[in-house]
Amino acid sequence: MTSPQQIVVCDKCGFSAAFASHPQFLSLLSQTPCPRCNQGRLRPSGETITPEVPDTEHSVIVKSDDDLGNVTFISNDHIRYQDGRAVTGHNRCQRAIQIRRNSDHFLVTIYNLDGNHPISNDRIQMAPKQMKILKRGSGSIEMRGFGYDQMGTPFESYGIMLHISPDDEITQVDLLMHDRGVVITYTE
Repeated sequence: MTSPQQIVVCDKCGFSAAFASHPQFLSLLSQTPCPRCNQGRLRPSGETITPEVPDTEHSVIVKSDDDLGNVTFISNDHIRYQDGRAVTGHNRCQRAIQIRRNSDHFLVTIYNLDGNHPISNDRIQMAPKQMKILKRGSGSIEMRGFGYDQMGTPFESYGIMLHISPDDEITQVDLLMHDRGVVITYTE
């Protein structure tokens, strides 16, 4: 189980990020200048998220954007590509790609279902990233990150591509790391 995270927003530039919901930490955070504009202060938005290890017992059907409100795709294999070339073989390990609606956007998180992360001691493989739907095509939905993390790094470097079968089932998810030329393809 992961601790709840508080969504905070800069009162000047709109920068948003998720932080641990510890009262002393949030108090210190409100006294620190925004890492993006260096003028505003980060204030709790009133929204919290509690990342949990997702349910692994269902397939994912997506007929409309409304169906993306609470999606978990379970992968048993992934391959990493660098500049279009496969740089790893098949990695037979379980990951869960979770998409949750958060008002007008989505939070995308990747979990390691094989065990806890050695440093953070939780199952989060990729921390939640804010994303919006960039485009929807025949058999695919592309999402792109926006906003910034707590260090001021833009989420726009991240994206995902959902590959959807003619039966409206998600068959593959690609994690796109635009700034590195990396694509990680997750399959069932």
